[in-house]
Amino acid sequence: MKKTIIVDISFLTPYEVNMLEETQQVMRGGRTGYPTGASTDVSNRWTKAQAGAVITLTYSANIGIDASLGNNFAVAMEGDLTFDAPTNIQADTMQGGIIKVTQDPTGGRVTTFGANWMKVGTFSEDTSANKTALYQYTVIDQTHVLVQHLGDI
Repeated sequence: MKKTIIVDISFLTPYEVNMLEETQQVMRGGRTGYPTGASTDVSNRWTKAQAGAVITLTYSANIGIDASLGNNFAVAMEGDLTFDAPTNIQADTMQGGIIKVTQDPTGGRVTTFGANWMKVGTFSEDTSANKTALYQYTVIDQTHVLVQHLGDI
């Protein structure tokens, strides 16, 4: 026996109404693979953990992080290192993440941040052999990136 349920959806946003309609189509077998639940042009509420891959950077004395590749980055030092301004930043996104910098077996390598990076708090990295420093960053715009030394492991 088929039942009809009447629900007031006037409080829903247009996006939520669209998602509800797509869900109904999927449930009726009219669409496959829908809905994904996420859209790039609206706010999304995640109900499960979201994790991106850690992008391994190739060591160079100067590295400009390519922000289009991800949010979290790691590099193994082979010498002193300077982070230049990130590239491929999306305007007004406040992209952020973690940068993991690992000393080589020699240790004593120095990490510096270029002119676009604005240090927050005190930086006192442990440069002992094989130590790893963790930095949190937030991209404000092409010329302003906040960075904070979280600690060493």
